[in-house]
Amino acid sequence: MVNDPVNIKPRSERRMLRDMEEHQWHQSGSLLLLLDLGQSVIEGAAEPMAGTFVLPLLLGYYFSTARTEREQDHLHPIMYFLTSTTKLLIPLLVLQLLGNQTCGEVVPSFKVSCPEFFIEDPEDQNIHYPPTVLSDPNNPQRYQQICQRFDNAYRYATLYDTRSRIPVYSAYYYVGYHKVTTADWKIEPQLDDPNLGPDMAREETVEKHVRGKNQALYDDYVSPTSQYTRGHLYPRCYSDSQQCAIATYTHTNAVPQTQEDNNRWGHKAETAMRKIIDGKCENASARVVTGAVP
Repeated sequence: MVNDPVNIKPRSERRMLRDMEEHQWHQSGSLLLLLDLGQSVIEGAAEPMAGTFVLPLLLGYYFSTARTEREQDHLHPIMYFLTSTTKLLIPLLVLQLLGNQTCGEVVPSFKVSCPEFFIEDPEDQNIHYPPTVLSDPNNPQRYQQICQRFDNAYRYATLYDTRSRIPVYSAYYYVGYHKVTTADWKIEPQLDDPNLGPDMAREETVEKHVRGKNQALYDDYVSPTSQYTRGHLYPRCYSDSQQCAIATYTHTNAVPQTQEDNNRWGHKAETAMRKIIDGKCENASARVVTGAVP
């Protein structure tokens, strides 16, 4: 949290109270919230220069909403420029921020990009051993390694079979469970269109003529003819935070199960194994790999 990144003081307490009454948006803490948002964008910016423009834009928005038109006439030219242009730019900034929160990166190697979810070498903790990464000599792109990332952090890893449109396994690090809620289901756009970015997104992100070519979609599970539910390989009930829970809601982490089998698996496998880890594993944590047989 950014406590006091800049020293901006109103000209008088009376003026500040009047502005708050005239502008309902300008509630207590609004400037602090904007500056905190700007700091978050800067820290998470993909390009080093991307964050350079964030705080000026947010400060411009603050001044454009917190001051009357008569006051804006007397603003410094630089602040006037920010005030007059920010109202157009801030929606783009917010959309960019929200769009970049959830990512599922297709990577060349688990060992290089997200090895932390796999078992360590007893003699060297810097070495990790993923399970076998399958290959198909007739289709080199069939099996894709995905480092599932949300909110600028890797949450787990998935090996995905694009021909069968089903995950082979998901690997994760169980460190305890906290109560979480459900989330919307997403897909990995770049599995169907390599020109798209790595962000998890709703399936409408992909053009209809290629959508679902290499992965399961919403209709595969909820159409009138479907008899299956989406069974998590990395279970939501193993999440230690809401961020981890949201990241599990991608079709690349789901396998088809009947509702009866899904319930039975949750009770006899997921709940039972969680009790074993909590009661018998050091620090109540373990690296787990859950797989499926197509």
